[in-house]
Parts: sequence; structure tokens; C-alpha cells
Amino acid sequence: MKIEQWRPIDGYEGLYEISNLGRIKSTYRQGCTTSFLKISNNGNGYMMVRLCKNGKAKKFFLHRLLAQAFISNPENKPQINHINENPSDNRLENLEWVTQKENNNHGFHNLNMAISKINGKARKIVQYDLEGNELRRFDFLKEAARFVGGNSINISRAARNVMNRETAYGYKWRYE
Repeated sequence: MKIEQWRPIDGYEGLYEISNLGRIKSTYRQGCTTSFLKISNNGNGYMMVRLCKNGKAKKFFLHRLLAQAFISNPENKPQINHINENPSDNRLENLEWVTQKENNNHGFHNLNMAISKINGKARKIVQYDLEGNELRRFDFLKEAARFVGGNSINISRAARNVMNRETAYGYKWRYE
């Protein structure tokens, strides 16, 4: 069983605190120091809370408040990713700071893995130079994207010739 730790919410110090278990309390509400705030679903699975300061209310994503309070961000990455892609699962071990590109690639990777599992096998991807000479084979789309420093969706579109796209990142791509 985890011990609940409390930290002040940035910009709302002295008014609200957040715990590592995802609970938020008002530190001063008409003399009561244990008022827990209502956390609600925004309709897309993300949990939100409303904080008030100087008579003005503002909504915040719970995962962002948790990450700001409890997860270090030495590279100053701007977004928080739900590792298991469940937006209502705000356990600290399920949250990580990411760039927008990392966040986008994470979702496509899990989608591709799910499709592979449904089909019983992963579709391998083959990289060609612009003359059509085979260069490399990858077991997963995510590997190919990581290798060229790109986004897996662009490679997938080139491999399927979607939107008249024939190349991505200076290469031709085909599914095996």
C-alpha cells in the first residue's frame, strides 16, 4: 500500500495540494482543511479538476498536475503520455514527459502492435532507396521510424501509397 504524499499545485500554492494518488484538496475552504475536490471525466477519458483563484475558475487535466508535481522533467518536454494509452489511468508509473513527436509515435506504435496481434503476425516493412534497391528490413513499423528519425504514420502511408505518397524520409517503403 502506497503512502500518500501531498505537494502544492504550481500557481495555486496555499490554496490546493495534490497527492501522488491523484487526489486534490483545498488547503483553505471556509476553515476546512480536508475538502477533496471533485474530479470528473471530460468525455474523452481524461480526468479534469476545476481550481479557483482570485474568484476565477480554471479547468486542469489531472495527469498534467500530477506530472508537474511528482515527475521530474529535466529535458523540459511539453507533453505527458499515458504509457498504457488509458487516459483515465493517472498512476504516476503510467505517466511520462514526452515531446509531441514522441507522444504521436507512441499511439501509432500501440495501434500497429494491436493490429499485428489481431492478424496473428506483424507486417514487416522494407526500406528501399529511390532507385528501388532494397536497403533494410524491419520487423515493426516503429523500428523503421526510429531508424530514420521519423514518424511511423508517414512511412506507413508511403508503403501503402496513401494520398499519392510514394516516399517518406528520402526512401521508398513497402510492406512485406
